[in-house]
Amino acid sequence: IKTSTLPVHLLSPSTRSPRSLSLASILVVASLNTFWSNQFLVLLFTIVVSSYSNSYELVTVIAVVIC
Repeated sequence: IKTSTLPVHLLSPSTRSPRSLSLASILVVASLNTFWSNQFLVLLFTIVVSSYSNSYELVTVIAVVIC
């Protein structure tokens, strides 16, 4: 039973979300001076946020503020 519950726990969105957001934050800091990288990261950030929430108005506002 323990071996069957462990993969489910590792694949849960609650464990994936912080890793995705921290990765996006690291990429934003690393490529802050490049215009096209910023545009790509805005798209990546929008996809990550929209995949974990259904509030598309909030995602749009965040994307506009970053741009």
